[in-house]
Amino acid sequence: MIPLVDRRLWEEHRREALRRLARDMAKGRVDREIVPLLEAINSTGCFYTLSSCYGRVVLMELERVGDKSAGSFYRSWHWPVSLREIVEAANGYRGGKNLWLMIQSTILHVSTYDLQLAVRFRNLAVNAGYKYSKILSISRRGIVVEVLGTERLDIPVVLRGKRVIDLGSLDEVEDCIREMFGRIERRKNRFIELLKSEKFKC
Repeated sequence: MIPLVDRRLWEEHRREALRRLARDMAKGRVDREIVPLLEAINSTGCFYTLSSCYGRVVLMELERVGDKSAGSFYRSWHWPVSLREIVEAANGYRGGKNLWLMIQSTILHVSTYDLQLAVRFRNLAVNAGYKYSKILSISRRGIVVEVLGTERLDIPVVLRGKRVIDLGSLDEVEDCIREMFGRIERRKNRFIELLKSEKFKC
């Protein structure tokens, strides 16, 4: 039976991905808070991380509602930003596109070479609280698992050139942001514990 993944090719991509991650970390391009989780994943020979985001609050420009592929970040924060900072940034917006406030949880993409390992890893992620985790793709280069939390909040700020909501009146948004980042940190620590206790044989 021909294996799903070319192990040699996977190993080459793993080495390059880890070199790239080291460069990005040295340049401060990786969310500092997620580094311990990346290290726990990459410390085994079974997996490597492709991309990561600790969690973020974003003001995003969208040409059309729902067309996130064509969106661009107007402002972003990877920490529990205050509502005042968000309001100040939104008030400074002078673009002609739709502007959305988005609160998004952790997302990771992790590659492995074995389907059973992918399933075990995905199940660990779900047990840690990343309930939307799934096997995203399978190719000769590797099996990619998407690790994703459940927290998400999208609020329209500007639609068709008109301000549709007064963010300054939404005190609950700041509470949601603080609560979300607290959950992100607890879930991250839980996942690290589970990864360390799981005996992966690579």
